[in-house]
Amino acid sequence: LRLVLEEPVMREISQTLMLPAVVEADPARTVKVMPPVAGRVIDLKVQLGGRVILGQELAVIDSGDLAQVYADIEKARSTLTLTKKVLDRQMALEKAGGGSVKDREQAQSDYSQAGTELERAESRLRAMGVPADRQEQSRLLSLKAPISGSVIDLQVAPGAFLNDATSAIMTI
Repeated sequence: LRLVLEEPVMREISQTLMLPAVVEADPARTVKVMPPVAGRVIDLKVQLGGRVILGQELAVIDSGDLAQVYADIEKARSTLTLTKKVLDRQMALEKAGGGSVKDREQAQSDYSQAGTELERAESRLRAMGVPADRQEQSRLLSLKAPISGSVIDLQVAPGAFLNDATSAIMTI
């Protein structure tokens, strides 16, 4: 036998290891997206497996609930304005000696209640993900991504009616 020596050669060796496994999303890093209002999905901006970034538009919902909240806010603003005028009149009457303390106190209570009602309506709007100072009063609600990631579950399609705020429409 004869021993032959060769120059070493560098080359890449790929090794593949095949193992039985199941890929699962980490529950601590996923978010179920739920509709904050009832309504019809008129546009779906994402698809299963698609990447999304924080704040990206996911879907557009046409909601009568949103229209009702805007109407509640307008009614509360109008009531607040009216009760403020009544309070001012009662304070002026009392100061001039022509009004009663009871009437002024009632006007103050009415004004306070109107302010609280406006705060409640604006809070409901913010809970839907809409800034209370938004000028445009539309029935359309844009649903935004709460985190960046991939859409791993999609339970809705354009035209679907959403009426269960506890049922996730997608998971990111």
